[in-house]
Amino acid sequence: MADRLTVGVAARLSRYLQVLTQAKKMGKDRISSQEISDYTNINATQIRRDLSAFGKFGKRGVGYNIDGKFSDILPTGADALEGCGPVYEEMPGWKESTVGVKDYAALPPAARNYLERIAEICEVPVDMVSTGPDRDETIVLRHPFEA
Repeated sequence: MADRLTVGVAARLSRYLQVLTQAKKMGKDRISSQEISDYTNINATQIRRDLSAFGKFGKRGVGYNIDGKFSDILPTGADALEGCGPVYEEMPGWKESTVGVKDYAALPPAARNYLERIAEICEVPVDMVSTGPDRDETIVLRHPFEA
């Protein structure tokens, strides 16, 4: 057994600690392994069709406006929610089909920008992108179980 952690394992442990610390700040005493997974990587199982259809613009929520101040955490309690509204961001769509694309560089630039922005907002990397129903229609950017 190695007595040193690999860089990948150390990075994952660091990210897990960040997730657990944030959960504690939000008042959670426990967090499931699924929740940790949800916060530590993104597996884009389907590139959003609303953005790819005919090059439309897509809106997505990126945070909350709480009495004129931006927050990326939804406040708790009915009183806090009363003065809260969503903050949206628009991104252009793309006309090119992404079905069956097997290389990240071959995705339309707007699709790559979309995935990179989602990763930036979530502060976690995109590990995989599915471009179709078959297993070989999955772009693996970083294997989720390897460093």
